[in-house]
Amino acid sequence: MAYVPPKLASARAAGSKPAVARGQMEDTRTALRIPTPEELGIGNAKAATIGEPLDWTMVERKLDAVGATGYQMEKTVDGFRFTAELSSGPVAGRGASRGEAVRNALSQLTK
Repeated sequence: MAYVPPKLASARAAGSKPAVARGQMEDTRTALRIPTPEELGIGNAKAATIGEPLDWTMVERKLDAVGATGYQMEKTVDGFRFTAELSSGPVAGRGASRGEAVRNALSQLTK
């Protein structure tokens, strides 16, 4: 003969519906906003745009922030060369325009 366990009294009242159990929480998340590179201080939209004129105030501020002791612009046969003197050594950028040469040099500072 097989063992049959006895029926135990239930704490639930007879005839009541069982509680509903859900396997997930209510969606109470808020929207996540990712800050722009400019808000984080790691970029400048004007410096990244090739066609726009160069903002020399921003360039000098960025050079001061990295400890540049000086900079120089040279006109070459194929365009321009911008060199910034840093304590770690010179950083140079070449380009068809003055702005492009400066942007290419500054892009090396953020790497």
